Amino acid sequence: MTEQNLLTIENLKKEFVVEKTLLGKPTVTLKAVDGVSLSIAKGENLGLVGESGCGKTTLGRMIVKLSEPTDGRIVFNGEDITHLDSSKMRELRKSIQLIFQDPYASLNPRMTILQAVRAPLDAFGEGTFQERKEKTIQMLEQVGLSREFIDKYPHEMSGGQRQRAAIARAMIINPKLIVCDEPVSALDVSVRAQVLNLMKTLQQERGISYLFISHDLSVTHHLCDRIAVMYLGTIVEMAEKDELYKNPIHPYTKALLSSIPLPDRDHKREKTSLEGDVPSPINPPKGCRFHTRCPFASENCSFNVPELREVKPGHFVACSLEKN
Repeated sequence: MTEQNLLTIENLKKEFVVEKTLLGKPTVTLKAVDGVSLSIAKGENLGLVGESGCGKTTLGRMIVKLSEPTDGRIVFNGEDITHLDSSKMRELRKSIQLIFQDPYASLNPRMTILQAVRAPLDAFGEGTFQERKEKTIQMLEQVGLSREFIDKYPHEMSGGQRQRAAIARAMIINPKLIVCDEPVSALDVSVRAQVLNLMKTLQQERGISYLFISHDLSVTHHLCDRIAVMYLGTIVEMAEKDELYKNPIHPYTKALLSSIPLPDRDHKREKTSLEGDVPSPINPPKGCRFHTRCPFASENCSFNVPELREVKPGHFVACSLEKN
């Protein structure tokens, strides 16, 4: 960990008990996150990508303290926040916010947009009622929602407008880190670019850091500085975004990139196909967790667990293959 790191997580794990005995002893556990370590610098955007069920959302929920880790350590702004009491948790909420995937589900349908976005200011009692109202209106205008929206309810707005309101609510108390859990996946393609550009502009103006969770590598490339690729609860590759796109090493990363449509029909990308389905996190494969689907797997991959190692400056990969 360096002084510049806003967030550092070390060997973070999360297990869910699936079955237990009559006496309450766990017999079957699901390893949603299994030993993840990464860091986010101040003002940096880190993308976290992978297929559904790989543990991305669980990792994000642990960082914002909506889920307690089974093991590991979370350090935010130099302070260990792995286990906090209720009073310290309240203060932490000012610094770490979350943007959900579904803006309609995350906004209270009984609140007007003004009330919903103002809610964090009300919770922390910042300023007078009139000051909170004016600050909320200014924040809504910053995200592209004029004063005519303040008395509207979520069902009276489009998906893009609701997500703008959700972004305004997350940013209104000036957090240092925002965990974005698939914030544009529920939006029309035509609206996604507008919301992403808005998030990028606000991040640059306010110096906020993002952990941007997505299954779409093209989206993370547009917004993020670095990208971490997650598979079945572990990080398999991490690098600067351009380095990851130009020189992917892990077969899983190559497969994800090969699925992205290219705008230039004359430019061809090498296709990497995957075998079978994603294994169950209840009983993950021995050795490399990806070897059951990897087209390049060797016998060693079935019993050797690869460590995430730096193969180039800033480029980390967990793969035991000698040649990639």
